[in-house]
Amino acid sequence: MKEEIEDIIIGKIKTGDFSACRYIVDKYKSFVFNIALRILRNREDAEEVAQDSFIKAFKAIDSFKYQSKFSTWLYRITFNNAISRTRQKKFFQEEINEEITELKNLSVCADGLENLNRLDRRNILRNAMENLSKDENLLISLYYYEENSMAEVAEIVGLDENLVKVKIHRARKKLHGLLLDLLGVKQEDIL
Repeated sequence: MKEEIEDIIIGKIKTGDFSACRYIVDKYKSFVFNIALRILRNREDAEEVAQDSFIKAFKAIDSFKYQSKFSTWLYRITFNNAISRTRQKKFFQEEINEEITELKNLSVCADGLENLNRLDRRNILRNAMENLSKDENLLISLYYYEENSMAEVAEIVGLDENLVKVKIHRARKKLHGLLLDLLGVKQEDIL
């Protein structure tokens, strides 16, 4: 009987009666939130994932074919959203940790560059930049020299912003290694 009522409500949502969404949200909000919380272990993130899951479910309601229970279908959406969020957070955490390490390493480069006069510094940096690939050189130039935001760089080069972040990060690491080589500093000496 309850599944029949749910099927009728889902049918209403499929025909555009979004006032029926309230029934689904009320029925499954604890279920969806608890799934997200178990995976994310953070209340705020779980609330966001739960909300996103309902939005995705309602937007994709036409793809629900009654081949499984609605709760199973909604669970899958929630699970995928939560896993995606953990990957994003993990990537962000790794990026922050690498940036901290990179800043420490860059201070060694900066110390080495400090001892050189302005013309020598400019020549060493130009030489290192020339040893980057054309794409790496362009990304570094757009971001650091032209002072564009990541979003602006992504728009300019026609790539996804996250991909631009990764490529700039890798280019900086490569540039750092090139600068160390040009300054005669061994990587082992700074670790």
